[in-house]
Amino acid sequence: MSLKSEVLSNHLENTTAVGTSGGSVHGGSPYDFLLEMMRDRAGWVKYDSSYGEVYFFGHPDYVQSVVHNAGFVRTSLGKLLLGNSLLTSDGHEWRAKRQLLQPHFHERCMAAHDALITGRTMDMLRRWEPIADGHTLVDLSAETECVTLEILMKALFGGIPAGDAAKLAAAVRMLMQELGDLSDALFMTRPVVDSARNARFRKALQLVDGMVADIIARWENMEHRECGMMASLLAVRDDEGNQVAAKQVRDEVVTMIMAGQESAVSLLWTTHLVAKHPEVEQRLLEEMDAVLGERIPTVADFPKLEYTRMVVDEALRLYPPVSVVVRQAATDLMVHDVHVPAKSLVVVSPYATHRHPDFWEEPERFHPERFQAGRMEGLHRYAYFPFFGGRHRCIGQPLALIEGPLMRVLMTRHYRICPLPDHDYQPLPGMVMRLRGGYPAHLELRRSVPRAEPASCPFEKRA
Repeated sequence: MSLKSEVLSNHLENTTAVGTSGGSVHGGSPYDFLLEMMRDRAGWVKYDSSYGEVYFFGHPDYVQSVVHNAGFVRTSLGKLLLGNSLLTSDGHEWRAKRQLLQPHFHERCMAAHDALITGRTMDMLRRWEPIADGHTLVDLSAETECVTLEILMKALFGGIPAGDAAKLAAAVRMLMQELGDLSDALFMTRPVVDSARNARFRKALQLVDGMVADIIARWENMEHRECGMMASLLAVRDDEGNQVAAKQVRDEVVTMIMAGQESAVSLLWTTHLVAKHPEVEQRLLEEMDAVLGERIPTVADFPKLEYTRMVVDEALRLYPPVSVVVRQAATDLMVHDVHVPAKSLVVVSPYATHRHPDFWEEPERFHPERFQAGRMEGLHRYAYFPFFGGRHRCIGQPLALIEGPLMRVLMTRHYRICPLPDHDYQPLPGMVMRLRGGYPAHLELRRSVPRAEPASCPFEKRA
């Protein structure tokens, strides 16, 4: 370890504290802390946290070693919300879950949902027209979380009753906030002892559990329910031929709901970056007019929407939805030349590594052209990993890479998003990198939103 690493580690060991007032021990946000460690030339830093000994690996060589080492397992924090699901299990149990759910995220399956995505997005854009006066304040965070949740529930589980999506999205937001606050202590932020937190968490979790139970019951009572993810979950049997426990089905459904919020987060950060760079927005509009005219986009248009892809990729570099991944060493392990003792926590961060100066010129600059065809050739595989990698590569990546661009095109075509000049749009650590305080903005209508045919789920039977 370098001298700088030793000094940083000693400093943190001497200042670690647990208090009731909150605030950062090291004087900045958790993301500032991650960037400070990433800049260490050794490529890794060891420090003590409220959760024990932590090893941060910022260089892509070390990240790759962690990602592909099955000896690093998931931690227990996520089980508070997700139970024993795809995102909290390991080994044989994880493999069985992955094999069960993976087919529902195949690229061909996701591409079949493009009409559903554009239809629900157009519904949202149509609702905005009466308030697109440049003065009415809209929370785009709540709006996009709701519509992406509607899309997910329709695509995977047959849908959700009108009005329930907003309630479910709000409860999910609360749960993610509370878990994010708990995880902040890993990055030298003093935990806040707050008796109201447990009450808030339980209330939101009860609401989510109740709504998920209704979703499962409604599916079981559907006349046509022979396919879809819910059908796969309910068809699982144990060694004795019995249907799996309802809790197991619940855990996977809740996991998909939580993971589905990554699309909303990615869309918001892309929206923010485009709004802050008028020259990028103008080029997007020119490409859309040239490729689409007045047509509604489909997946088949993606190869020609080259600049749109570059914008999305660059936004994922700067603001990957899962900004931090935490694992625990099941046994004594080696990460290249670094010995990691059993039970130690290991942190890798796409947010930090995507800003590594050895791999990215002007890393804080929003510059979509860096993703032009051919320019990424030779880049280290783990200098850019917005969907993680290895066996735990994000299962929802195909949906995210279809949903995000389709929604981006429609939003840009019909609206100019105007962020508030005096609002500080900052990332909020947590399960996904949401925006602190949501995304308040004004809207200006560019062109009216045409009437769209209602979309349906591909696996629903039609009369």
